[in-house]
Amino acid sequence: MAYAIRKGAVIVASAGNDGDGANLSQYPANCRGVLSVGAIDLGRHAWPKTQRQPYLDVAAPGVHMRAIDDKSDRGYSNGTSDAAALVSGAVALVWSKFPRLSNRQAVARVLATLKDDADRPGRDDATGGGIIRPYNAITQNIPASAPNPVFDGLGALPSPSSPPTTDRPTPTRPGARPGRPRAGPAQVATTTAA
Repeated sequence: MAYAIRKGAVIVASAGNDGDGANLSQYPANCRGVLSVGAIDLGRHAWPKTQRQPYLDVAAPGVHMRAIDDKSDRGYSNGTSDAAALVSGAVALVWSKFPRLSNRQAVARVLATLKDDADRPGRDDATGGGIIRPYNAITQNIPASAPNPVFDGLGALPSPSSPPTTDRPTPTRPGARPGRPRAGPAQVATTTAA
């Protein structure tokens, strides 16, 4: 993850769909530098199954989304993967409008224009900092130095060419946020710099 981000990519990952069950931390959504996405329903409330974890950064619509299955049948789907696809699209829109932005700046624009209108005010583990607003991200005046808490922890990561250290008691996945248990892989949507 750190390698891709340092090469200019934005990695967007679904937070997971077991928030009403085991609610385990999901990889790669729990990695530093990854934009982790939860789902909201049609009423702008956290979807009951969206993961509730401190690593969750943003939320997007993820319920009753038009979909086509592997047999080309049309229908609807629910999940944080649907929401992650919308967030990937929002980042792509930002880059289409501002192609010279770094990945850090593109994500900062999305974060600076979140709408905190889900279930309760303030940051929470179900919707992160709020719901994405792509139009605002491409039209509002956002300074190039806007804060980006998603990327803030990246400075502490070893460079991709650094040899592994042996001072850790147990192995961890590169870039994983410390102190959080991991489960199986989450579905991932990825955008890269154009």
